[in-house]
Amino acid sequence: MRRYEARLLRYFVNEILEKEPDANVLVMGDMNDTYDSEPIRFFRDDKKTPEKRLYDLRPADQSGLFWTHWWNRNDVYSRIDYAFASYALVPEIIRDKTKIVHLQEFWIFASDHRPILITLRTDNAQPPSGPEMEQLFPNLKDAPIPPEQSEIEKP
Repeated sequence: MRRYEARLLRYFVNEILEKEPDANVLVMGDMNDTYDSEPIRFFRDDKKTPEKRLYDLRPADQSGLFWTHWWNRNDVYSRIDYAFASYALVPEIIRDKTKIVHLQEFWIFASDHRPILITLRTDNAQPPSGPEMEQLFPNLKDAPIPPEQSEIEKP
């Protein structure tokens, strides 16, 4: 079922990017799958050209941890919530303000998932060239990008 849902969502994103290649597309939420699962691999579609891929923003919490879900019964922490950005949107992400929110004491009362906060610039930034994008996401594993200060916030 999740494989089918991932395909439908990816086809929808493909339609958007076919009509408007520079579209700022952000897809995020509870995908209920791990990074290496077939639905997530299909959704990312690492075989596409850099301009047509979706990039895992891979936010972390203040401790540098990536887990978003805690399964209490088995005491398992995993990342099953994601934020994927289109090629055109990647340079508009404010890295140091994009994170997994961890409220020290009370987060578990709201949900067994920790919220993901994505912060965007409002100006239309130019995406990096293909080779630069490959450096930002080495080996197409969508590694996290080091935090950077947005142009708006610079003194």
